[in-house]
Amino acid sequence: MKDIWRYLGFSWGHQQNLVYVTCWEDPRLDRVALNLQADDTVVVI
Repeated sequence: MKDIWRYLGFSWGHQQNLVYVTCWEDPRLDRVALNLQADDTVVVI
């Protein structure tokens, strides 16, 4: 029964709204973690 209410609530709340994921990454930490150098190429989608 709980699952039905969750589904209905989610469906009602998102039926005419755009939902997207936000990512708050720190580019300084990414450069350190990936060990990026000046001549590296990065592709982001």
